[in-house]
Amino acid sequence: MRHEDLSRLLSLFPAASPERGAPGRSGLDAFSHIIDNGSDAPGTLLEHCSAAFRKQFAQAPLILAKGQANYETLSETQAPVFFLLQAKCAVIAGDLGVPIGSVVLKASAGMDP
Repeated sequence: MRHEDLSRLLSLFPAASPERGAPGRSGLDAFSHIIDNGSDAPGTLLEHCSAAFRKQFAQAPLILAKGQANYETLSETQAPVFFLLQAKCAVIAGDLGVPIGSVVLKASAGMDP
């Protein structure tokens, strides 16, 4: 998926993007509201995130979670999450049904109609 196509898709929704550390590192800040999850752990382990982050996560109409670590930690969530990642290992590539190195945009189970 090209950046322009992703930008167009995401512009249709008010999105929140969980990110570890300083907002803006990923470039997603151009079209979404970046939220520091309040944890230094790789990915988003909700039980380790700040109360403010968990509240926004629970209320968000759409969440864009970038990176393989977010996929690993949030893939079973019922929240409305789209994962944007590169499948960097055989386990994750196999789970996604793609070759290693593929860039993937995948909806969580919570996005199923």
